[in-house]
Amino acid sequence: MVVKHCCYGLCTSDNRYEGKREDMTGVTFIPFAKPTSDREKCERWIRACSREGFTIKNVNKHTYICSLHFVGGKGPTPDHPDPIPANYTPQQVNVHI
Repeated sequence: MVVKHCCYGLCTSDNRYEGKREDMTGVTFIPFAKPTSDREKCERWIRACSREGFTIKNVNKHTYICSLHFVGGKGPTPDHPDPIPANYTPQQVNVHI
């Protein structure tokens, strides 16, 4: 089994905990936007993650973001294709929905 960790902010989602941690119920892992196929989207996702030192150089085929960080908690949608920025307050999130 491939181990998938979420690269968003301080998130601790990890597919090894599915069925073992209540907060992992229904969580899916979305492959991170790749710089080679969609650099602009990749850069937006990196900014949204707000992780110190996390750059395009860190993105590879094993980089994932969990569904919890998208509007609705189910992953990207046509209306909301990018993750919610990690440094947003709940009020800022509600303005952009």
